[in-house]
Amino acid sequence: MMKEKLFYLLPLLALASYGEPSYKDASLSPERRAALLVKELTLEEKAHLMMDGSRSVERLGIKPYNWWNEALHGGFSPADRYGSVL
Repeated sequence: MMKEKLFYLLPLLALASYGEPSYKDASLSPERRAALLVKELTLEEKAHLMMDGSRSVERLGIKPYNWWNEALHGGFSPADRYGSVL
């Protein structure tokens, strides 16, 4: 009797865990969520996300983005480069 119940419950348990991806679980720490997201990415997707014009990864909800100038290096303008505006 118990084996029959387990036999019928097993597919339901599998479907229950198939819902929302674990990296979207806000109760987890940001570090854990990031690690889970990176684990979901393929090697090719990781390589494309490292480029300045990253492609989208639609299956994971990652949108395309142009990372070229995020001012991490102080931004760029003629005044930055030459000390005065040309």
